[in-house]
Amino acid sequence: MAGSKVLVLGGGFGGVQAAISARASLDASHEVTIVDRNRVPHLCGMNPLLIVGERDTDKTGRSLGRLANRGIKFVEANINSIDTTGQRVETSAGTLDYDYLVIALGAAYDWDAVP
Repeated sequence: MAGSKVLVLGGGFGGVQAAISARASLDASHEVTIVDRNRVPHLCGMNPLLIVGERDTDKTGRSLGRLANRGIKFVEANINSIDTTGQRVETSAGTLDYDYLVIALGAAYDWDAVP
């Protein structure tokens, strides 16, 4: 019997933790995939280091590609639409179907808003 497909939208703290928890709870017959538009998303937990000048914005993330080491697939793509009835997500990299969906898209940062 084939396993289920877990699709996580968003590669921030919430999305990554959801993907890691799903992978740890399910055997290898189940597929866990995370989708984010950035391979290295910004981690807001680093913001205090940005404020005091100890970290640059390009050094406030980690590569989602490393999740493959934990058995989690990563797709770098924009999310165009979510079809909950048909259980599929349209992305710039194609259509992804799922059995279980986690939406953890987080916030969009406006780096020019604050000097």
